[in-house]
Amino acid sequence: MKSISHVALPSLACLAIAAVGLGGCKVSACPDTQSIDGGKSTTQGNCIQIEPTVEYRGTPRTATQAWSAGKNVSIKNSNGKLVVLSDAASAAEIDVSGTPFTRDGQSDAEKQAATAHLTAMASPSVSADAAGNVVIDAPGGGFDGYDLTVHLPSAFDGVLNANNSNGELQYSGTPTGTGNVIHSDNGDVSATVGATASVSVTAKTDLGVVTFRGAWTTQMVAPSGESGSATLGAGAATFEVSSGNGDVTVSLP
Repeated sequence: MKSISHVALPSLACLAIAAVGLGGCKVSACPDTQSIDGGKSTTQGNCIQIEPTVEYRGTPRTATQAWSAGKNVSIKNSNGKLVVLSDAASAAEIDVSGTPFTRDGQSDAEKQAATAHLTAMASPSVSADAAGNVVIDAPGGGFDGYDLTVHLPSAFDGVLNANNSNGELQYSGTPTGTGNVIHSDNGDVSATVGATASVSVTAKTDLGVVTFRGAWTTQMVAPSGESGSATLGAGAATFEVSSGNGDVTVSLP
């Protein structure tokens, strides 16, 4: 399923322009014109102009957060692609990298404005709560957002909760324990589960199809294609994978 990405809650006009390949639009009032009433400069009534935009990307923001065995990780990305991988260089740290993006017009002035805007954008917050659980939150909305990548330790054994408000979500790892959840409100979700996992997976989409790939111990997809479940081994851990608007694919290596 092809979903809208990088532009949260676009107008109908923007959607129409995106459909013909311009990838987003900037809506503003029409320029002032000279009226015949005394030559006064007035804004044209009931008039908007729609300009094609391009995406501008900033310098990646990086952060590292200490992690210890059994501690949970919560990730929220407001707009953009979210990737979660269990491949961090250190067994005791979580690495985060976020590349900011925005959209604006193509003139030199608009390019300068976009560059300044990207520089001023708040970085993703990465912190630990009082119990030592890690919380990651990347801001965004409209044309603004982050393509966010989170590297978990390969031996991550806490509970993962990852939510992407607008954009594709990709995951690769071995869920342990109960209560692991990954979800995108608007975007495809793909998860690759480690072959050594003992896990019960539930998958659901409100608009799209669910697919399981690989030699699962058991698997089932509903006739509608919008929900399903699978187990690997004894199914001790639980893993919920879902999308509000997009396809859901859960694979084994």
